[in-house]
Amino acid sequence: MADGEWSDLSIVIPTLNEAENLPPLLGALFALYPGVKVVVADDGSTDGTPSLVREIADGPLPAGSKVILIDRCRANIKGLTASVLDGLREVRSAYCVVMDGDLQHPPEVVGRMLRELRQGVDLVAAARLPYRENQNWCRIVVTRISKWIAQQRLRLCGLRIKDPLSGLFAFRTELVQDVVAAAPGRFELRGYKVLFDLLRALPRRTKIIEVDYQFGFRTGGRSKLRAMHAFYFLRSIFK
Repeated sequence: MADGEWSDLSIVIPTLNEAENLPPLLGALFALYPGVKVVVADDGSTDGTPSLVREIADGPLPAGSKVILIDRCRANIKGLTASVLDGLREVRSAYCVVMDGDLQHPPEVVGRMLRELRQGVDLVAAARLPYRENQNWCRIVVTRISKWIAQQRLRLCGLRIKDPLSGLFAFRTELVQDVVAAAPGRFELRGYKVLFDLLRALPRRTKIIEVDYQFGFRTGGRSKLRAMHAFYFLRSIFK
């Protein structure tokens, strides 16, 4: 499919209280990729995010585009990974992108990743470039340590990935749906590093590449990172 045609792509966006950020994000995605399908998997927002998504879904969209809401307010297991996997079950297109709903993942990177998939790559991980100024130093240290631990764990699987904890990645839908169906226990559902879990579960001959991007700053809403996420990450290391 030629550049400028996006009907073969779906984007899964896990959300929790992103009512401030979601409208500009969806607006940018539809402007850049008319015809794309977006699946919003909401993990029990209390700021009106689900209602906002329904309004956008019922409003005017580019030809071929669609917005699907998965409202997980009654889900037994809460978590970003659980939200992403629920969203993935709704995807019917050949290719899928997972990205956050907080505007820290630039929409422009989506097109770059899709072009790689169309050329035969199985999975594209978007690797964050070094942080710019104004980033909290404690967050930088924690991120670097966590990334190093994840890299060492993946080397046991024969993988060398620069940013295995990235939240922005793209893949062939059929491949990942099959992996999730075959090995659901490899995923830490309450965790937030779904790419790391996925990389450990992929077949060894999977064709993986990385593309660099500049991680943005959150301008609205609040970070969802909590101390308990470190526990879930460490638990996933030993799965």
